[in-house]
Parts: sequence; C-alpha cells; structure tokens
Amino acid sequence: MAPLPKLAVFDLDYTLWPFWVDTHVDPPFHKSSDGTVRDRQGRTIRLYPEVPEVLDRFRGLGVPMAAASRTGEVEGANQLLELFDLARYFVQREIYPGSKVTHFERLQQKTGVPFSQMIFFDDEKRNIVDVSKLGKKEKGPTPEEAIQKLKETEKILIKKQEFLEQKIQQELQTAKKHGTKNKRAALQALRRKKRLEQQLAQTDGTLSTLEFQREAIENATTNAEVLRTMELAAHGMKKAYQDMDIDKVDELMADITEQQEVAQQISDAISRPVGFADDVDEDELLEELEELEQEELARELLHVGDKEEEPPVKLPSVPSTHLPAGPAPKADEDEDTLKQLAEWVS
Repeated sequence: MAPLPKLAVFDLDYTLWPFWVDTHVDPPFHKSSDGTVRDRQGRTIRLYPEVPEVLDRFRGLGVPMAAASRTGEVEGANQLLELFDLARYFVQREIYPGSKVTHFERLQQKTGVPFSQMIFFDDEKRNIVDVSKLGKKEKGPTPEEAIQKLKETEKILIKKQEFLEQKIQQELQTAKKHGTKNKRAALQALRRKKRLEQQLAQTDGTLSTLEFQREAIENATTNAEVLRTMELAAHGMKKAYQDMDIDKVDELMADITEQQEVAQQISDAISRPVGFADDVDEDELLEELEELEQEELARELLHVGDKEEEPPVKLPSVPSTHLPAGPAPKADEDEDTLKQLAEWVS
C-alpha cells in the first residue's frame, strides 16, 4: 500500500461545487428554512454529491486537509464553506486572487509539510502544472551532454584564438609600416596589439580550463563505467559462490577422499581369491614344489638306458673325397651333459 499524503489540498470552484463563486452565483448566501443554501436571488446552491463522503474518508484516514482558491469572491467562498459545514474539515485556508504557487508556498510554511507529500485536487490543468513544479530541482546535464557542450565551446575559443592571432599580426605590420614616419599611428597600432595579446592570453587560459574540465569529466565517466563493471562482476562472483564456503569445500574434499578409500577397499576385496585358506605357508609350498622337481629329474635319469633300441638306419655310402673338419660329435656333448646332471643329483 502506498503511503498516505501528509496534506490534501482542495480547490473550491468546480471541485467542491459546480460553479464559480465570483460569476455564476450572487452572494451573499444564506441557509433557508428548509436547510438548503441559497444566494441573494434565492437560487439553490449545492455541492457535488460525493464531496462530504470524500472529505469524511480523508479525515477517517487521518490526513489533514486545506482549501486553496484563486477566486476574487473571498468572502462568498468562505461563507459557503461555513454554510455547507465544510470549514471543520480544513486546517488551513488560502483563498484569495493570485497564484496557486503562492497558496502552496504559504501552506508549506504554515504546516511544514514538504511539497512532495501533498496531494492536490483542482479542475484547471494550469494550476496543476504550476504546482507540480514545486519542490523539484532542475535536472542537470548528463556527463555526455556536458562533454559535448565543452567541446563546442572549445571550438569557438579556438576560432577566437586564430582571429586574435591574425589581428595581432595585422597590428604589428601596421606599426612596422608607419615606423618613425608616423609615430602616432605606429604607437596606436602597438597599443591595439597589446590589448589583443591580453585577450589572447585570457582566451588561452579559458581554453585550458575547459580542456581540463572536459578531461576530468571523461575520466570520471570512464571510472564510473569501470566501477559499474567491477560491481557487476563482484555481484556475479558473489552469486556464483552464494552456496559455497571454505568449510563446505573442505567437507566435500574429505567426502571425496573417503569415497576413494572405500572404492579401493571394495576393489581389493573383489580381486582377492576365494576358497584358499589364509594360513597356508608359501615357503612350504615352494619346498614341496622343489621336491617334486627333484623326483621327476631322478626318474628321467634312471630310465635313460631303458629305452628300446631303434632299428638301424641305412646310411649312404661314405664319400671317397675327404670332408673338411667339422665340430665335435654331438654324442660327446650329450655324454658330458649327462655326467654333469648325475653329479648335480648326487
């Protein structure tokens, strides 16, 4: 719900009643025996029918009310407020010819209520427009507008500089032209040259000041944009980390480590052979394996001479030519190997 105003101000003509007091009716007014309000000619004077209800509603909400009118019939307007029993609603009355701005300024002084916390009811748009400007400060130029205005002024001053420099050269040439032949004219030209040089110096100083102001505004605009960007980035980062903090990160990393350990334990358990006793001594198994190998080797050595003799193989006739000397017969190597094995077994 919007806050209530601190003061409600009502116009009179065509706001509380449907006429202009100073033109449409003929004061003084009176209340007749039947309770109606009449003017001097006996014509009945009435309010807008909703007025009493509206004023009662404002009073029920605790909103103070005031009357403000530019009518020239001051006495008649106040008389109608009394006859219609409306005067009891208004804590202040500003009824006199002039400006509604004056009415509101006096109401503000008397009540202390800021213009921004007043509400105004009036049938004339010009009054509303005038009053709506109260309490408002003129909107200053934007940085872009100020920079543009400064640039335009700088261009004007630069043109003035060029003009002054040309005039200075002209006066200097005039002084040289007259020289000692026309001393008076030469001195006048030099005096004008001095004045022009002073104006040029002032213009240079003004131009430097404007350039400084423009650069300052440009830098301020850039800094403001940078700050806005940084603020936006900060908000974005804050939003990204709004559900996170260092404690949560530490807790998460601890959970990950714990889960990795559990996973490793599960993998080890799955890969462990099933059905073998854990109390088997591996050294005993190695000794048993070595005994089996010794038995097998001994068995092979004992049955070397028991093999059945194979039928003789018919060999080709011996060549008549001498063969080159070759390596020692393989049988000799086999015999040497068997001897070494027998010695190793014994």
